Amino acid sequence: MKAVFLCGGSGKRMFPIAEDKFLFKFLGRPLLEHQLETARAAGLRHFVIIGNPGNIARIEEIASRIPELRVDFAVQEEPLGIADAL
Repeated sequence: MKAVFLCGGSGKRMFPIAEDKFLFKFLGRPLLEHQLETARAAGLRHFVIIGNPGNIARIEEIASRIPELRVDFAVQEEPLGIADAL
């Protein structure tokens, strides 16, 4: 089974926080890292993470810190919504 994380959008409604929601640090680590670790603890090992051109490098760096994961990355070039990302 694969889990999909949609990380291509930005947190426009989180003003004054300007960074992407999943990159926001919570308890010293990005939310994406917490989510990946929680999913791994639940038994998931294969992920598809969809980012945008501005954040995909950071996403790859975060995912590389967590052992035993297989992650496929995709880039949504334009912000055309969730259906387009999938």
